[in-house]
Amino acid sequence: MVDLDLENFFTRVNHDVLMSRIAKRVSRVSDKRELSLIRRFLSAGVM
Repeated sequence: MVDLDLENFFTRVNHDVLMSRIAKRVSRVSDKRELSLIRRFLSAGVM
């Protein structure tokens, strides 16, 4: 069993760096909406 505190993990990750790394793997134009969705998840206070 693994106990993780994901909330505090994502507050420490630089969102711009994370998004740029994700964007490097996403090249299709249709995936731009997915990148936007990921960005909104990262900045959301509650999921």
